[in-house]
Amino acid sequence: MKVSKFNFYYPLPNQDILIYNTATNSLAVIEEENFTYIKDKANKNVIIEDQELLNNLLLGGFVVENSVNELDLLKLKLLESRFDKRGFSLTIAPTLDCDFECIYCYEKNNQINTYMSLKTQNQLMNFIQNRLRGLEKFKISWYGGEPLLAMDIIENLSNKIIKICRERHIEYSASIVTNGYSLTAEIAQKLKNFAINKVQITIDGPKDTHNLRRPLKNGGPTFEKILENIKNVCDILTVAIRINVDKKNIEQFDEVLDILVKNKLQSKIQVYLGFVDDANNCYSPAKCLSSNKFFKLNYETNKKIRAKNFMNTKKVYPELVNNYCGADHIAHYVVGPTGLLYKCVNDIGIRNKAVDSVFYNSSNKYNISLYNAYMLNMPTEDPVCSKCNLLPICMGGCPHTKINSKKSSCSEYKYNLENYLKQYAQDFI
Repeated sequence: MKVSKFNFYYPLPNQDILIYNTATNSLAVIEEENFTYIKDKANKNVIIEDQELLNNLLLGGFVVENSVNELDLLKLKLLESRFDKRGFSLTIAPTLDCDFECIYCYEKNNQINTYMSLKTQNQLMNFIQNRLRGLEKFKISWYGGEPLLAMDIIENLSNKIIKICRERHIEYSASIVTNGYSLTAEIAQKLKNFAINKVQITIDGPKDTHNLRRPLKNGGPTFEKILENIKNVCDILTVAIRINVDKKNIEQFDEVLDILVKNKLQSKIQVYLGFVDDANNCYSPAKCLSSNKFFKLNYETNKKIRAKNFMNTKKVYPELVNNYCGADHIAHYVVGPTGLLYKCVNDIGIRNKAVDSVFYNSSNKYNISLYNAYMLNMPTEDPVCSKCNLLPICMGGCPHTKINSKKSSCSEYKYNLENYLKQYAQDFI
Protein backbone atom coordinates (compact mmCIF):
# COMPACT_ATOMS: atom_id res chain seq x y z
CA MET A 1 0.00 0.00 0.00
CA LYS A 2 1.22 3.53 -0.76
CA VAL A 3 0.00 7.07 -0.24
CA SER A 4 -1.52 8.74 -3.31
CA LYS A 5 0.62 11.31 -5.10
CA PHE A 6 -2.48 13.47 -5.50
CA ASN A 7 -3.17 14.19 -1.82
CA PHE A 8 -3.35 17.61 -0.19
CA TYR A 9 -3.34 18.15 3.58
CA TYR A 10 -4.56 21.20 5.47
CA PRO A 11 -4.68 21.60 9.27
CA LEU A 12 -7.99 22.63 10.83
CA PRO A 13 -8.38 24.79 13.96
CA ASN A 14 -9.46 21.76 16.06
CA GLN A 15 -6.19 19.94 15.27
CA ASP A 16 -7.84 17.57 12.77
CA ILE A 17 -6.47 17.37 9.23
CA LEU A 18 -8.45 18.12 6.09
CA ILE A 19 -7.32 15.67 3.40
CA TYR A 20 -8.23 16.06 -0.27
CA ASN A 21 -7.40 13.88 -3.27
CA THR A 22 -7.50 15.49 -6.71
CA ALA A 23 -7.68 12.18 -8.62
CA THR A 24 -10.90 11.03 -6.92
CA ASN A 25 -12.14 14.48 -5.85
CA SER A 26 -12.57 13.06 -2.34
CA LEU A 27 -12.48 15.15 0.81
CA ALA A 28 -12.24 13.88 4.38
CA VAL A 29 -11.35 14.97 7.87
CA ILE A 30 -8.80 12.73 9.57
CA GLU A 31 -7.78 12.79 13.20
CA GLU A 32 -4.24 13.93 13.84
CA GLU A 33 -3.20 10.57 15.36
CA ASN A 34 -4.27 8.75 12.17
CA PHE A 35 -2.57 11.33 9.99
CA THR A 36 0.80 9.99 11.13
CA TYR A 37 0.18 6.86 9.03
CA ILE A 38 0.31 8.78 5.77
CA LYS A 39 2.19 11.99 6.53
CA ASP A 40 5.22 12.49 4.26
CA LYS A 41 4.93 8.95 2.88
CA ALA A 42 3.98 9.55 -0.75
CA ASN A 43 5.02 6.57 -2.92
CA LYS A 44 6.36 4.73 0.13
CA ASN A 45 5.08 1.48 1.57
CA VAL A 46 2.43 2.14 4.20
CA ILE A 47 1.17 -0.34 6.79
CA ILE A 48 -2.20 0.45 8.38
CA GLU A 49 -3.55 -2.18 10.77
CA ASP A 50 -6.84 -0.39 11.50
CA GLN A 51 -9.03 -2.04 8.82
CA GLU A 52 -11.82 0.55 8.98
CA LEU A 53 -9.35 3.40 8.56
CA LEU A 54 -7.63 1.55 5.71
CA ASN A 55 -10.94 0.90 3.92
CA ASN A 56 -11.94 4.56 4.19
CA LEU A 57 -8.57 5.74 2.91
CA LEU A 58 -8.79 3.30 -0.02
CA LEU A 59 -12.35 4.39 -0.77
CA GLY A 60 -11.28 8.01 -1.05
CA GLY A 61 -8.17 7.18 -3.06
CA PHE A 62 -5.94 8.62 -0.34
CA VAL A 63 -3.94 5.39 -0.39
CA VAL A 64 -3.63 2.98 -3.32
CA GLU A 65 -2.18 -0.44 -4.00
CA ASN A 66 1.56 -0.50 -4.66
CA SER A 67 0.95 -1.78 -8.19
CA VAL A 68 -1.22 1.20 -9.17
CA ASN A 69 0.30 3.77 -11.54
CA GLU A 70 -1.87 6.81 -10.84
CA LEU A 71 -0.51 8.80 -13.77
CA ASP A 72 -1.43 6.01 -16.20
CA LEU A 73 -4.96 5.90 -14.78
CA LEU A 74 -5.25 9.64 -15.27
CA LYS A 75 -3.99 9.36 -18.84
CA LEU A 76 -6.59 6.67 -19.54
CA LYS A 77 -9.39 8.89 -18.22
CA LEU A 78 -8.14 11.74 -20.38
CA LEU A 79 -8.15 9.58 -23.52
CA GLU A 80 -11.58 8.12 -22.71
CA SER A 81 -13.00 11.62 -22.36
CA ARG A 82 -11.17 13.14 -25.33
CA PHE A 83 -12.34 10.43 -27.73
CA ASP A 84 -15.86 9.97 -26.35
CA LYS A 85 -18.15 10.07 -29.39
CA ARG A 86 -21.52 9.74 -27.67
CA GLY A 87 -22.11 13.45 -28.16
CA PHE A 88 -21.13 16.21 -30.56
CA SER A 89 -20.78 19.96 -30.12
CA LEU A 90 -20.22 22.94 -32.37
CA THR A 91 -19.48 26.59 -31.82
CA ILE A 92 -21.01 28.35 -34.82
CA ALA A 93 -20.20 31.90 -35.92
CA PRO A 94 -22.79 32.80 -38.59
CA THR A 95 -20.78 35.99 -39.10
CA LEU A 96 -17.63 37.66 -37.79
CA ASP A 97 -19.21 41.04 -38.37
CA CYS A 98 -19.81 43.09 -35.23
CA ASP A 99 -21.42 46.37 -34.24
CA PHE A 100 -18.96 46.94 -31.35
CA GLU A 101 -15.36 48.18 -31.27
CA CYS A 102 -14.09 46.52 -28.09
CA ILE A 103 -10.59 47.59 -27.10
CA TYR A 104 -9.29 44.05 -26.52
CA CYS A 105 -11.11 42.10 -29.24
CA TYR A 106 -8.91 39.23 -30.42
CA GLU A 107 -10.91 39.00 -33.67
CA LYS A 108 -10.54 42.62 -34.77
CA ASN A 109 -7.78 41.83 -37.28
CA ASN A 110 -9.84 38.99 -38.74
CA GLN A 111 -13.31 40.52 -38.83
CA ILE A 112 -14.99 40.40 -42.19
CA ASN A 113 -18.50 41.35 -43.14
CA THR A 114 -19.12 37.88 -44.56
CA TYR A 115 -22.33 36.21 -43.44
CA MET A 116 -22.86 32.49 -43.82
CA SER A 117 -24.34 31.92 -47.27
CA LEU A 118 -27.29 29.61 -47.91
CA LYS A 119 -24.91 27.26 -49.72
CA THR A 120 -22.65 27.08 -46.67
CA GLN A 121 -25.65 26.64 -44.37
CA ASN A 122 -26.85 23.69 -46.45
CA GLN A 123 -23.39 22.15 -46.48
CA LEU A 124 -23.11 22.66 -42.72
CA MET A 125 -26.40 20.79 -42.30
CA ASN A 126 -25.00 17.90 -44.35
CA PHE A 127 -21.94 17.92 -42.11
CA ILE A 128 -24.13 17.90 -38.97
CA GLN A 129 -26.43 15.13 -40.20
CA ASN A 130 -23.47 12.88 -40.94
CA ARG A 131 -21.92 13.58 -37.55
CA LEU A 132 -25.12 12.95 -35.59
CA ARG A 133 -25.57 9.33 -36.63
CA GLY A 134 -26.04 7.20 -33.53
CA LEU A 135 -25.33 10.01 -31.07
CA GLU A 136 -27.11 10.81 -27.82
CA LYS A 137 -26.46 14.54 -27.43
CA PHE A 138 -25.82 17.59 -29.59
CA LYS A 139 -24.87 21.02 -28.31
CA ILE A 140 -24.37 24.34 -30.09
CA SER A 141 -22.91 27.61 -28.88
CA TRP A 142 -23.71 30.54 -31.18
CA TYR A 143 -20.79 32.90 -31.46
CA GLY A 144 -19.41 35.77 -33.52
CA GLY A 145 -18.60 38.52 -34.26
CA GLU A 146 -22.03 39.44 -33.02
CA PRO A 147 -24.37 36.52 -33.78
CA LEU A 148 -27.57 38.54 -33.34
CA LEU A 149 -26.66 40.39 -36.55
CA ALA A 150 -27.38 37.07 -38.27
CA MET A 151 -30.71 36.12 -36.71
CA ASP A 152 -32.05 34.81 -40.02
CA ILE A 153 -29.17 32.33 -40.21
CA ILE A 154 -29.64 31.25 -36.59
CA GLU A 155 -33.34 30.72 -37.27
CA ASN A 156 -32.81 28.71 -40.45
CA LEU A 157 -30.18 26.41 -38.96
CA SER A 158 -31.92 26.05 -35.59
CA ASN A 159 -35.22 24.95 -37.08
CA LYS A 160 -33.51 22.29 -39.18
CA ILE A 161 -31.33 21.07 -36.30
CA ILE A 162 -34.26 20.85 -33.89
CA LYS A 163 -36.22 18.80 -36.43
CA ILE A 164 -33.34 16.36 -36.99
CA CYS A 165 -32.69 15.92 -33.27
CA ARG A 166 -36.37 15.35 -32.57
CA GLU A 167 -36.60 12.71 -35.31
CA ARG A 168 -33.47 10.93 -34.10
CA HIS A 169 -34.27 11.28 -30.38
CA ILE A 170 -31.09 13.25 -29.76
CA GLU A 171 -30.92 15.55 -26.74
CA TYR A 172 -30.31 19.06 -28.08
CA SER A 173 -29.24 22.20 -26.21
CA ALA A 174 -27.93 25.59 -27.29
CA SER A 175 -26.52 28.81 -25.88
CA ILE A 176 -25.34 32.12 -27.32
CA VAL A 177 -22.57 34.64 -26.63
CA THR A 178 -23.70 38.17 -27.49
CA ASN A 179 -22.79 41.74 -26.62
CA GLY A 180 -26.43 42.16 -25.59
CA TYR A 181 -27.06 45.39 -27.47
CA SER A 182 -29.74 43.92 -29.75
CA LEU A 183 -31.11 41.42 -27.25
CA THR A 184 -34.65 42.70 -26.80
CA ALA A 185 -37.38 40.66 -25.13
CA GLU A 186 -38.76 39.85 -28.58
CA ILE A 187 -35.39 38.53 -29.76
CA ALA A 188 -34.95 36.58 -26.51
CA GLN A 189 -38.29 34.85 -27.03
CA LYS A 190 -37.26 33.90 -30.56
CA LEU A 191 -34.00 32.47 -29.24
CA LYS A 192 -35.92 30.43 -26.69
CA ASN A 193 -38.09 29.09 -29.51
CA PHE A 194 -34.86 27.98 -31.20
CA ALA A 195 -33.92 25.97 -28.05
CA ILE A 196 -31.35 28.60 -27.06
CA ASN A 197 -31.85 28.86 -23.32
CA LYS A 198 -28.67 30.47 -22.04
CA VAL A 199 -27.03 33.75 -23.01
CA GLN A 200 -23.67 35.25 -22.03
CA ILE A 201 -23.36 39.04 -22.02
CA THR A 202 -20.30 41.11 -21.12
CA ILE A 203 -20.32 44.21 -18.91
CA ASP A 204 -16.91 45.78 -18.34
CA GLY A 205 -17.60 48.22 -15.56
CA PRO A 206 -19.99 51.01 -14.60
CA LYS A 207 -21.45 53.15 -17.37
CA ASP A 208 -18.49 55.37 -18.30
CA THR A 209 -15.89 52.59 -18.11
CA HIS A 210 -17.98 50.12 -20.07
CA ASN A 211 -18.73 52.66 -22.79
CA LEU A 212 -15.01 53.37 -23.21
CA ARG A 213 -14.11 49.70 -23.44
CA ARG A 214 -17.09 48.38 -25.41
CA PRO A 215 -18.50 51.18 -27.59
CA LEU A 216 -20.42 50.90 -30.83
CA LYS A 217 -18.29 51.11 -33.96
CA ASN A 218 -19.43 54.71 -34.37
CA GLY A 219 -18.26 55.43 -30.81
CA GLY A 220 -21.75 55.47 -29.35
CA PRO A 221 -22.57 54.27 -25.81
CA THR A 222 -23.86 50.77 -25.10
CA PHE A 223 -24.14 50.36 -21.32
CA GLU A 224 -27.65 51.60 -20.63
CA LYS A 225 -29.25 49.72 -23.51
CA ILE A 226 -27.52 46.48 -22.50
CA LEU A 227 -28.61 46.87 -18.88
CA GLU A 228 -32.20 47.51 -19.95
CA ASN A 229 -32.12 44.46 -22.20
CA ILE A 230 -30.80 42.29 -19.36
CA LYS A 231 -33.71 43.37 -17.17
CA ASN A 232 -36.15 42.55 -19.95
CA VAL A 233 -34.82 39.11 -20.89
CA CYS A 234 -33.67 37.56 -17.59
CA ASP A 235 -37.09 35.98 -17.06
CA ILE A 236 -36.99 34.46 -20.55
CA LEU A 237 -33.41 33.16 -20.74
CA THR A 238 -30.73 32.17 -18.25
CA VAL A 239 -28.39 35.16 -18.27
CA ALA A 240 -24.70 34.96 -17.38
CA ILE A 241 -22.86 38.27 -17.01
CA ARG A 242 -19.15 38.14 -17.74
CA ILE A 243 -17.12 41.03 -16.36
CA ASN A 244 -13.84 41.22 -18.26
CA VAL A 245 -11.13 42.65 -16.04
CA ASP A 246 -7.59 43.94 -16.41
CA LYS A 247 -5.44 46.44 -14.55
CA LYS A 248 -7.57 49.34 -15.77
CA ASN A 249 -10.97 48.31 -14.43
CA ILE A 250 -10.55 45.66 -11.73
CA GLU A 251 -11.13 48.20 -8.97
CA GLN A 252 -14.62 48.89 -10.34
CA PHE A 253 -15.91 45.35 -9.98
CA ASP A 254 -17.81 46.20 -6.79
CA GLU A 255 -19.58 49.06 -8.57
CA VAL A 256 -20.86 46.69 -11.24
CA LEU A 257 -22.25 44.34 -8.59
CA ASP A 258 -23.93 47.27 -6.85
CA ILE A 259 -25.54 48.38 -10.12
CA LEU A 260 -26.90 44.89 -10.73
CA VAL A 261 -28.21 44.67 -7.16
CA LYS A 262 -29.78 48.13 -7.44
CA ASN A 263 -31.67 46.85 -10.47
CA LYS A 264 -32.81 43.79 -8.45
CA LEU A 265 -31.08 41.33 -10.75
CA GLN A 266 -29.07 39.27 -8.27
CA SER A 267 -31.67 36.49 -8.00
CA LYS A 268 -32.07 36.32 -11.79
CA ILE A 269 -28.57 36.31 -13.28
CA GLN A 270 -25.18 34.67 -12.96
CA VAL A 271 -22.02 36.75 -12.64
CA TYR A 272 -18.38 35.83 -13.11
CA LEU A 273 -15.00 37.39 -13.91
CA GLY A 274 -13.42 37.12 -17.34
CA PHE A 275 -9.66 37.15 -17.82
CA VAL A 276 -8.43 39.56 -20.51
CA ASP A 277 -5.23 38.36 -22.13
CA ASP A 278 -3.25 39.27 -25.22
CA ALA A 279 -4.70 36.53 -27.43
CA ASN A 280 -3.55 36.94 -31.03
CA ASN A 281 -1.48 39.98 -29.94
CA CYS A 282 -4.62 42.10 -29.83
CA TYR A 283 -4.06 43.79 -26.45
CA SER A 284 -1.04 45.10 -24.60
CA PRO A 285 0.28 42.51 -22.12
CA ALA A 286 1.22 45.42 -19.84
CA LYS A 287 -2.49 46.11 -19.31
CA CYS A 288 -3.33 42.50 -18.44
CA LEU A 289 -3.39 41.04 -14.97
CA SER A 290 -1.02 38.18 -14.27
CA SER A 291 -2.79 34.84 -13.89
CA ASN A 292 -1.59 34.77 -10.28
CA LYS A 293 -3.17 38.16 -9.55
CA PHE A 294 -6.35 37.33 -11.47
CA PHE A 295 -7.01 34.04 -9.67
CA LYS A 296 -6.42 35.53 -6.25
CA LEU A 297 -8.83 38.33 -7.11
CA ASN A 298 -11.25 35.77 -8.51
CA TYR A 299 -11.48 34.04 -5.15
CA GLU A 300 -12.25 37.32 -3.38
CA THR A 301 -14.81 38.40 -5.99
CA ASN A 302 -16.55 35.03 -5.77
CA LYS A 303 -17.00 35.61 -2.05
CA LYS A 304 -18.61 38.97 -2.83
CA ILE A 305 -20.87 37.40 -5.45
CA ARG A 306 -22.04 34.77 -2.96
CA ALA A 307 -22.53 37.37 -0.24
CA LYS A 308 -24.86 39.34 -2.51
CA ASN A 309 -26.87 36.18 -3.33
CA PHE A 310 -26.41 36.16 -7.07
CA MET A 311 -28.03 33.22 -8.79
CA ASN A 312 -24.98 31.25 -9.73
CA THR A 313 -22.47 31.48 -6.91
CA LYS A 314 -19.43 29.63 -8.19
CA LYS A 315 -19.09 26.12 -6.85
CA VAL A 316 -16.53 26.28 -4.09
CA TYR A 317 -15.71 22.61 -4.54
CA PRO A 318 -13.28 21.61 -7.31
CA GLU A 319 -14.37 19.54 -10.28
CA LEU A 320 -12.44 16.80 -12.04
CA VAL A 321 -11.14 17.76 -15.47
CA ASN A 322 -10.72 15.11 -18.13
CA ASN A 323 -10.10 16.80 -21.45
CA TYR A 324 -9.84 20.55 -20.84
CA CYS A 325 -12.39 21.94 -23.33
CA GLY A 326 -13.82 21.48 -26.81
CA ALA A 327 -10.50 22.36 -28.42
CA ASP A 328 -8.93 19.08 -27.30
CA HIS A 329 -12.03 16.92 -27.87
CA ILE A 330 -12.53 14.88 -31.02
CA ALA A 331 -16.24 15.68 -31.19
CA HIS A 332 -16.04 19.47 -31.24
CA TYR A 333 -15.37 22.10 -33.90
CA VAL A 334 -15.69 25.85 -34.30
CA VAL A 335 -17.46 26.75 -37.55
CA GLY A 336 -16.64 30.02 -39.31
CA PRO A 337 -19.07 31.83 -41.65
CA THR A 338 -17.39 30.44 -44.79
CA GLY A 339 -17.58 26.87 -43.52
CA LEU A 340 -13.99 26.59 -42.34
CA LEU A 341 -13.52 24.49 -39.22
CA TYR A 342 -11.27 25.36 -36.29
CA LYS A 343 -10.53 23.73 -32.95
CA CYS A 344 -10.55 26.89 -30.80
CA VAL A 345 -12.52 30.16 -30.89
CA ASN A 346 -9.22 32.04 -30.56
CA ASP A 347 -8.29 30.73 -34.02
CA ILE A 348 -11.51 31.67 -35.80
CA GLY A 349 -11.09 33.79 -38.90
CA ILE A 350 -7.38 33.01 -39.23
CA ARG A 351 -7.21 31.03 -42.47
CA ASN A 352 -3.96 29.21 -41.75
CA LYS A 353 -5.41 27.91 -38.47
CA ALA A 354 -8.39 26.20 -40.11
CA VAL A 355 -8.14 22.43 -39.62
CA ASP A 356 -10.89 21.39 -42.05
CA SER A 357 -14.03 22.56 -43.86
CA VAL A 358 -17.67 21.50 -44.07
CA PHE A 359 -17.16 21.30 -47.85
CA TYR A 360 -14.90 18.22 -47.68
CA ASN A 361 -12.61 19.72 -50.33
CA SER A 362 -9.51 17.55 -50.30
CA SER A 363 -7.70 19.90 -52.67
CA ASN A 364 -7.57 22.66 -50.05
CA LYS A 365 -4.77 22.66 -47.53
CA TYR A 366 -5.68 22.70 -43.87
CA ASN A 367 -3.54 22.90 -40.76
CA ILE A 368 -3.42 19.24 -39.81
CA SER A 369 -0.38 19.81 -37.61
CA LEU A 370 -2.39 22.28 -35.51
CA TYR A 371 -5.25 19.77 -35.23
CA ASN A 372 -2.76 17.17 -34.03
CA ALA A 373 -1.27 19.63 -31.55
CA TYR A 374 -4.68 20.10 -29.93
CA MET A 375 -5.63 16.44 -29.98
CA LEU A 376 -2.27 15.03 -28.90
CA ASN A 377 -1.64 17.54 -26.12
CA MET A 378 -0.87 15.25 -23.17
CA PRO A 379 -0.43 17.04 -19.83
CA THR A 380 0.25 13.65 -18.22
CA GLU A 381 3.49 13.57 -20.22
CA ASP A 382 4.47 17.19 -19.65
CA PRO A 383 7.63 17.35 -17.49
CA VAL A 384 6.07 19.95 -15.17
CA CYS A 385 2.39 18.97 -15.17
CA SER A 386 3.06 15.26 -14.65
CA LYS A 387 4.76 16.04 -11.34
CA CYS A 388 1.97 18.34 -10.11
CA ASN A 389 -0.59 16.93 -7.68
CA LEU A 390 -3.17 19.41 -9.01
CA LEU A 391 -3.14 17.75 -12.44
CA PRO A 392 -6.53 15.91 -12.20
CA ILE A 393 -8.40 19.19 -11.58
CA CYS A 394 -6.35 21.22 -14.05
CA MET A 395 -5.10 18.98 -16.88
CA GLY A 396 -2.55 21.52 -18.01
CA GLY A 397 -4.94 24.40 -18.57
CA CYS A 398 -5.87 26.05 -21.87
CA PRO A 399 -4.58 24.05 -24.89
CA HIS A 400 -4.47 27.23 -27.02
CA THR A 401 -2.14 28.86 -24.51
CA LYS A 402 0.01 25.73 -24.32
CA ILE A 403 0.36 25.51 -28.11
CA ASN A 404 1.09 29.19 -28.66
CA SER A 405 3.23 30.02 -25.65
CA LYS A 406 4.80 26.57 -25.15
CA LYS A 407 3.86 26.62 -21.48
CA SER A 408 0.92 25.45 -19.42
CA SER A 409 -1.62 27.83 -17.93
CA CYS A 410 -2.12 26.67 -14.37
CA SER A 411 -5.54 26.34 -12.78
CA GLU A 412 -6.79 28.82 -10.20
CA TYR A 413 -6.55 25.99 -7.67
CA LYS A 414 -2.80 26.51 -7.66
CA TYR A 415 -3.57 29.67 -5.71
CA ASN A 416 -6.98 29.07 -4.10
CA LEU A 417 -7.46 25.36 -3.39
CA GLU A 418 -6.90 25.59 0.35
CA ASN A 419 -9.33 28.51 0.65
CA TYR A 420 -12.05 26.75 -1.33
CA LEU A 421 -11.73 23.46 0.55
CA LYS A 422 -11.71 25.05 3.98
CA GLN A 423 -14.74 27.10 3.05
CA TYR A 424 -16.51 23.96 1.85
CA ALA A 425 -15.55 22.08 4.99
CA GLN A 426 -16.82 24.90 7.17
CA ASP A 427 -20.19 24.89 5.39
CA PHE A 428 -20.82 21.17 4.98
CA ILE A 429 -18.69 19.00 7.23
